Amino acid sequence: MKSLLSTLALAVALALAACNGMAPEVFNQPTTLPGEVVLEMENGQTATLRITSQNPALTGFIKAMVGRGYYNDQYFYDQTPGSFVLVGKARLSGRPTVAGPYIKIDAKNQPDSAGTGEVGMVVHVDGTVGPELILRYGFMLRDRDLQPQNIAVGRITSGKSALGALHKGDKLTRAFFR
Repeated sequence: MKSLLSTLALAVALALAACNGMAPEVFNQPTTLPGEVVLEMENGQTATLRITSQNPALTGFIKAMVGRGYYNDQYFYDQTPGSFVLVGKARLSGRPTVAGPYIKIDAKNQPDSAGTGEVGMVVHVDGTVGPELILRYGFMLRDRDLQPQNIAVGRITSGKSALGALHKGDKLTRAFFR
């Protein structure tokens, strides 16, 4: 009987360990972000971001993405000179599959989109968020339809001029917490 209980306890422990490693709920747990996110560009310049979102799902998602190196060796795939750049694997509109991870949250109840000097995560028509980041280093566009819908998640604390010098196709070599 003791052997059976030991075997059962081991099986339960292994099952819990296996489930724990794959659970997407990790993005919904409260998290504290360690310091600021540093972005290193291939031109040797850097920018620093402070994540200020109070949404635990968003902060957990960002922590996981940066911590796992998702943004390393990504390209800035879109830009409006003097206004913003986008980084991360762009999702294709209307496709059932995505080019990268995302989360599902109610974007209608979130803070406004990123303003000048802020960082946002792109919101898609299906209500999913991410993985793309919009970095608003410059002027605001009069026509809000010219920029992707996004949820403000933080602010740019340094490196706005470095972001302004980027062009579509430039590479973000590394993103990490400082």
